[in-house]
Amino acid sequence: MVIFLLDCLFVFFDLCMYLIIYRLIFGARYKKNATFSVVVLVGVCIVLKILSVINAELFNIDSITLCSGLVLPFLFKGKTSKWLGLYFPVFGVPTTIASIINIWIYSFNTISQENIIESYFNRFLGVFVTCGLLYLVFRTRRNSRGIELSAMQIILLNICTVLVGIAIGEKEAVIKQRKLVETEMYVNTVIIMSLIFYILVMYSIYLEKSRMHERFVSECQKNTLNSQKEQIDAILESEKKLRSCRHDFKAHIYALSSLAEAGDTEGLKKYCGGLVEDSEKYSKAIISGNVAVDGILGRCADMCEEKGITFTYQVALLKENKADDYELCIIFSNIMNNAIEACESGDEIKLVCYPYNDVLCILQKNPIHKELKYENGKLVTTKEDKELHGHGLDNVKTVINKYDGHMDIKVEDGNFSIELLL
Repeated sequence: MVIFLLDCLFVFFDLCMYLIIYRLIFGARYKKNATFSVVVLVGVCIVLKILSVINAELFNIDSITLCSGLVLPFLFKGKTSKWLGLYFPVFGVPTTIASIINIWIYSFNTISQENIIESYFNRFLGVFVTCGLLYLVFRTRRNSRGIELSAMQIILLNICTVLVGIAIGEKEAVIKQRKLVETEMYVNTVIIMSLIFYILVMYSIYLEKSRMHERFVSECQKNTLNSQKEQIDAILESEKKLRSCRHDFKAHIYALSSLAEAGDTEGLKKYCGGLVEDSEKYSKAIISGNVAVDGILGRCADMCEEKGITFTYQVALLKENKADDYELCIIFSNIMNNAIEACESGDEIKLVCYPYNDVLCILQKNPIHKELKYENGKLVTTKEDKELHGHGLDNVKTVINKYDGHMDIKVEDGNFSIELLL
């Protein structure tokens, strides 16, 4: 009975590892939920173990693990054929680690095949080592998406898994049976060649995925910039209309004077009403003296007013800015949009911008109500779709780097602050 329970426990742990590898490395998603998947695996393990009591030779511990694992691809969303194609590489990871541990233990003569307790200890040691490695992978890939593989890459991965599995299996047999040194050297050579081939295939997959990710991020940044350019163009167009309205001020005075002299009270009221409506539409405060920047900051001031956020500012630009109007708008738009998104009603956003010699200093500070996340020392977005968001500060950094400037971000006492030197 104890052996029965130990076998069930071992198979269950093994299957959980396969489940984690599918989820963590390849980004598989459950059709239902994790609890349902675990219950299915437990049921399959028990059924196959009962069958092993009937036919122990056919249903040994390895075949039970292998057969039980074939249920996994049907628990995930997407094409089942894809998950089936990845099953053997997934199965090979913990199996290879367990074999390496076996080789290491047998080489030091610390375990005997006939010792059942030590044999189970060896198996579970492989499980725990694999879990430890998976935890390390989880820490490094916490915010990463799963790996998408082409059909050819899956085939190569399966071939590599077979080669490595056969080579390490032979090495284990050589160690256990104490075969000739020449045989062991031959097997060692095969193992090294198989591992090199495996590493090269994985590295090529990694490089291709990295290039695809960079292209995708670049495209997202480009789309973000295009969207911001459209907003900036709309603001500039609005500012042009405002200047046009101011230019026509004298004409409006003459028109009002003519209506007053003619005694056309209704016409006078109607004309004044139109002027009031236009003035409300184009009423923009002169913040910095730069039309484009004032348009951006004016829009941000309106957004703050709508959300009940206090916006205090003191903005002065260089007489001759290094960055053009479009680049200045990218900077102010992104840092202010991030601040407005982070703030709640009653909060205060502070913006100070001043020239110092030939350097433009921009300081912005706002309270935050969520813990910020960092990855490799870089601030990352907390939004769900991380691939499509989080490019704002990257775009600011691009402008700053273009002019050999400096960007510093600090989070202290529940406040976020950014300092830019341009």
